[in-house]
Amino acid sequence: MSPGADNPQIDVPGLVSVQDGLNQAEHLNFYENSFQGYDDVFLTKGIHSLKFGFAVERIQFNAFDPAPAGDFPFGTLLNFLTNQPDTLSAPLPSAPFVHFGFRASIFGGYAQDDVRLRPNLTVNLGLRYEMSTVPAEIRGRLSVLRSPADSAPHIGNGLFQNPTLRNFAPRIGFAWDPFGNGRTSVRGGFGMFDVLPLPFLLGQFATNAAPFTENGAVNHLPAGSFPTEGFHILATQGSSGVGLRIPYVQPNPKRNYVMQWNLNVQRELASDLTAMVAYVGSRGVHQPFRADDINTVQPTQSSAPPYLWPSPIGSGAPLNTVFGQMDAVSWNTNDTFFDGLEAQIVKRLSRGFQIQGSYTWSRAIDEGGGSVTSDAFLNAIPTLLYFFPKYRRAAADFNVAQNLTINYIWNIPTPNSLHGPVAWAVRGWQLGGIFQIRSGLPFTPLIGGDPLGLNIHSAPFAYPDRLRGSGCQSLVNPGNVNNYIKLQCFALPRATPAIAAQCVPFQPGGPGNPVLTGTCSNLLGNGGRNEVYGPGLVNFDFSLFKATKINENLHLELRAEFFNVFNHSNFNSPIANSTLFNQDGSAVGGAGSFDSTSTSNREIQFAMKLIF
Repeated sequence: MSPGADNPQIDVPGLVSVQDGLNQAEHLNFYENSFQGYDDVFLTKGIHSLKFGFAVERIQFNAFDPAPAGDFPFGTLLNFLTNQPDTLSAPLPSAPFVHFGFRASIFGGYAQDDVRLRPNLTVNLGLRYEMSTVPAEIRGRLSVLRSPADSAPHIGNGLFQNPTLRNFAPRIGFAWDPFGNGRTSVRGGFGMFDVLPLPFLLGQFATNAAPFTENGAVNHLPAGSFPTEGFHILATQGSSGVGLRIPYVQPNPKRNYVMQWNLNVQRELASDLTAMVAYVGSRGVHQPFRADDINTVQPTQSSAPPYLWPSPIGSGAPLNTVFGQMDAVSWNTNDTFFDGLEAQIVKRLSRGFQIQGSYTWSRAIDEGGGSVTSDAFLNAIPTLLYFFPKYRRAAADFNVAQNLTINYIWNIPTPNSLHGPVAWAVRGWQLGGIFQIRSGLPFTPLIGGDPLGLNIHSAPFAYPDRLRGSGCQSLVNPGNVNNYIKLQCFALPRATPAIAAQCVPFQPGGPGNPVLTGTCSNLLGNGGRNEVYGPGLVNFDFSLFKATKINENLHLELRAEFFNVFNHSNFNSPIANSTLFNQDGSAVGGAGSFDSTSTSNREIQFAMKLIF
C-alpha cells in the first residue's frame, strides 16, 4: 500500500470481500437544494373545465465523493493464496478530492381540458411542455470523453447537446359510467412523461474524473504485487497520465421519455364492497444506461452470438489505451417494458371490520436497471456489455412476477350493557394483520475472475452455458438451502466446431476437476442475465391494540405487534454464491447456497401511549 493509505478491498470468487480497514466502501456525500415556483389557473365554462399552469425550478446539487481505498481482485482462491492479483484500481495521492457543485434549471407549463361530453362520460385532454438546462459545474470542473476512443477529454461545461428543447408531451384519458347508476366505472388513459437529464446523473462518475481527481487502474500485475508493489506500479503509471479514470457521456442524446397507459374497471358489488380489475403498461424510450467501465477488450467474433474474445486470454487491447476505468452514461436503452394485471377487492369499514386484498401479475423487461449507478440493485451486474444492448435485454432486476397482499382491521364489538371493570377490560380492542406472498427476484449465475480477458477495472463477469436436458426445465431446487441452484444445469462454455480452433481451453482446476472436452474460456456462455429466480416471500404480521378512555382528557393506548408471526424463513437470492466456476474452470465451493434472509426471525414489540 501507499504510505498512510487505507487497506484495499480484496475480492476472491466464492468468498465475501475482505474489508478489514477503513474506507474500503465508497462514501458518497450529496446535498441538494431545490428552489421552486409554480402557479395554476382554473376556468370552468360550460362542459369544459380548463386548467393552465407553469413551473420553474433551480437545482443545486453538491457532491463530495472520496473514492475507496482501492480494490485487488483475484481470479481464483489459488491466485489469492499464491499472490497473483488480476488488477488494481485505487485513488492516487497526487490530486486531492474536491467538492463539486452541479447546477441545472427546469421550466415547464401545461394546459388541460376536462370535457364532460355526457352526464356519464368525461374526457381529459392535456399537453405539457418541460425542458431543462444541461447540467453544469459552477467552476467548470467537468471532464468527459466525447468518444470512447478519444485520447484527450473535453474539459468544462457543455457535456452534451440538450435533448429536452422539444419536450411536448400529450395526455388523454376518460372516465365512463356505462350504466349511469354510479356503481360501475371504466377509466383509461395514455400519457407521455419526459425523464430529464438532471444533475443527479453526474453525482457518482463526474466526481471521479481526471484531471480534477485521479483514480487509476493497472492490469497484468506481476506475481507478488499485493499488497505494496501494485500501488507502486499504479503511482508510476498514473504520474504520466496513463490509466486514469474518466467518463464517457453520449454527446448527442435523444429525448428520454416514458409512455404509460392503463385501463381499469371498478364495480361496487354491495354498499361497502368494491372490486377492481386493471391493466397497466409502459415503455421507456432512450432510457439512460450506466456502466462502471466500458474500456474493455472487444470480442473478435461480435456480429452475433456466440461472442469470442482474443486468445490468449488478456492479450487483447482495450478500447482506449490512454485511460483506465471508463464510466459511461448513454441514452441507448429502448427495450424497457412493463405490463401488469391488477385485481383488487375492498370491503370498507362496516360493523367494525374492513379488509382489502390486491394481486398483481406483471413482467418488467429492460437492458440494465442503472441510471445514477450501474448496480442500483443487489442483484445487478455493474458492468454489462455496453456495445450489445440486445444481449443485455432480460427481466429487470426488480421484476416480481406475482404479488398478493391482504390486510384487515377488526374492531371487536362489545355489548353496551357492560359496565364497570368488565366493560373497561373488554372494550376498545382492535385486531389487525398484513399477509404477503410474492415470487422471488431474478439473479445471474456467473463465472468468477476474468476468463474472457475483458481487462476490465470494475467487476468483470462471464456467463456459463445453460444446459437444457432432462431435469433442467427449472433451474432451482425450491427449499434446498445448500443447493438452491441446480448446478448440474450449468457448465463451462462449450465451443462449436466452427470456432473451436480459436478457443482457449480452461486450465485444469486441480485434482479431481478435469477440464471437459471442448470447453472454451474466452467464449461467452449461452446463459444470460437474470435467468434464475430466487425464492419467494411469505410473511404475516399481526397487531393487537386496545384504546381506553380514562376520562374526558386522559386516554390510554396499549399495542402489541408481532412480525413474521409464523417465524417463516424467507431467504434472499444466493447472490453472494452465484459464482459457479472459478476463472480456471474449477467449481466454486458453496455455489448456489443461501447465506442470508430477507426477513428477520419472529419479533414482538409492545408499546404504551398516554394521551392527555
